[in-house]
Amino acid sequence: MAELIIGDKIYEAKTGFKFKNIADKKYKTEQKDAKGNTTELDGFMSVYLALLEYDLDALKQFWDCALAHKGNDRPTIEQIENALDEKIESDGDVDQSFQEAFQVLDQSGFFKKAVKQIKDGLLQDGPEPKENETEEEKEKRKQEEEAAKIMKERYEELSGQSLTK
Repeated sequence: MAELIIGDKIYEAKTGFKFKNIADKKYKTEQKDAKGNTTELDGFMSVYLALLEYDLDALKQFWDCALAHKGNDRPTIEQIENALDEKIESDGDVDQSFQEAFQVLDQSGFFKKAVKQIKDGLLQDGPEPKENETEEEKEKRKQEEEAAKIMKERYEELSGQSLTK
């Protein structure tokens, strides 16, 4: 369970429609694939993937969405940032904050299908080498394979679970 202390209140992270609505409204992004095609990522996917990349902004995005259930009592981004600063300083690093946020999303029943889709994508084998592959194509394929390997390792580190087919 992920908690954030703001002032004298302890806030618990929750997922659900309110999380999704804030994520879609504020944090959806566009992503380009290897061929240059643009795909829009919904807010959940954007926050989840940013957490996998250890993007510090993803922590405040996560908490902004995870506290949406608080309605009018929801802390501001500035309050969330200050609380995260204190938590990270107290913990000595950011690892625990990333793990807690990631595990809330990874274990969420609400986002179970979306998480499975991401896991399945991480488990896919990279592109096969072409017969007449140029050096540029070979280098690009190797970079994609390395990036996929790093994402798998980060998933395992953050979730505490092994990714296997």
